[in-house]
Amino acid sequence: TSLFGETRSILIKDLSDKPQRFFDKFASDWMAICKSGLQIDPSKSSNFFYTPEGISFIDLCKVNKPKHQEYAFGEAAIVLFNGGSYYHFTKHDQHKIILNKLVHAFSRQGESMEKMKIMAQRHFPDIANDVFATVQSMNYVTKNTKERE
Repeated sequence: TSLFGETRSILIKDLSDKPQRFFDKFASDWMAICKSGLQIDPSKSSNFFYTPEGISFIDLCKVNKPKHQEYAFGEAAIVLFNGGSYYHFTKHDQHKIILNKLVHAFSRQGESMEKMKIMAQRHFPDIANDVFATVQSMNYVTKNTKERE
């Protein structure tokens, strides 16, 4: 299934229902590609293939200098939300769920929470603050639980 087109709202619903491990694999694969010297083109929905098991990357290019990974999180979110098109979408709870899962997945890959927050505020201003408030709250609860153990 392409990551764009008339089935976009169905795909967004399906993605929001995916377990965290789906997003962890997507982020891990994306970062491994970036680190390997290959480049992902997020501007074309046809460069990604979605199945219920995961997202495949198609048409990767070899580059002399690996692309800076700073944009990986933002590009991944744009691909999932908009099929690669850099346009604004309306506020939607399913987008919040997906963005939250992406934040957790990319943070596990070593991405800076602050950089991801800036990127999210730039591209997804309607939902970024809500998502990062939730993430901060969850991190606080996790930290306090670990300290008590």
